Amino acid sequence: MAKFPLSPLTSDRATKRQRTEAPLSPPPSPLSEIRSATEITAHHAVPSLKQLCLANLNHAQAIRKACLDGHIELIKILLRNGADPISFVSYPEDDTIEIPILAYACMKGSTSLVQLLLEKGAAPEFEMLEEAFDRRHDSILMLLMSKGVSIDTLGDDGFSLLHLACFHQHVEAVERLIKLGADVDHPASTGETALLLTFSKSDTNPVTTANIMRMLLKADANTEIRWNGQTPLIFACMLNNTTAFSILLEAGADRTVRSKGGLTLLQLACSPQVGASIFYRLLDHEGTKLWSSAKLLLAGLYDDQSNLKWNYMMVARPPISRRPPKTKRSASTDQTT
Repeated sequence: MAKFPLSPLTSDRATKRQRTEAPLSPPPSPLSEIRSATEITAHHAVPSLKQLCLANLNHAQAIRKACLDGHIELIKILLRNGADPISFVSYPEDDTIEIPILAYACMKGSTSLVQLLLEKGAAPEFEMLEEAFDRRHDSILMLLMSKGVSIDTLGDDGFSLLHLACFHQHVEAVERLIKLGADVDHPASTGETALLLTFSKSDTNPVTTANIMRMLLKADANTEIRWNGQTPLIFACMLNNTTAFSILLEAGADRTVRSKGGLTLLQLACSPQVGASIFYRLLDHEGTKLWSSAKLLLAGLYDDQSNLKWNYMMVARPPISRRPPKTKRSASTDQTT
């Protein structure tokens, strides 16, 4: 059967491929003894096991050398031929530190190497999952989770990845963690939830706070979990965080709750320690039903009626959003008889 001749372009590509793939030196004879990783890679980028005899190879040294060189395919060959899957190797960015080879694979982002190590019995740990997450190796993270490592594990500081992402207001990290299945209500070792940690710092950005809180609430975060005796709504009020307070009101947080000391939300909002913006927001949300109660509370709390809250109550009328629309006066009433 006649063969079609290669076109000049195809022929040129084939020649280049042969030149690129040609071994640097003649390959070893069948079953020749290999005693180091250097000897393997001197002959082939990815050696054929049929040509090599690894019986006399020092696997511990070979796998350390392969890791130092970043030679993932060679590492896999060594593991399939007796190298210890729980051996320690040099940290990729500091060869004075030793880490489990599974941690090395997670840092390098090689899903196939992680899979092989897990099949060979390497034990995953939360720090490896954390490393994979920080380096955006989400496929590896899912593999570790499938082997029992929880994404909600609390670190040495008592916080999970989601807790830290919310506290430091890393919007993208929060979004990734929610998609990966992080429990939005999982408490820290000291009891705080992600929702509360989102606005617990005094210097939080209002826009970022709002974005993260809405993501958590969309993922069904519980607005009534107490920390130190206070619900998130009470806590937002006490912190004078108007953004968090408003979002929790909109989300339907229970406004009838009392603080740890037994105060109602209105009593807290009227107190001198809470800013006027919280007070305005609560009245605007609740409408006229709190108007008379607020007047009585303010009368008992403030002697100086120049106070901002007093001014709002005595001058501003009921909240704008709750006022009935004005009716137009008829033309006949304006005419003089």
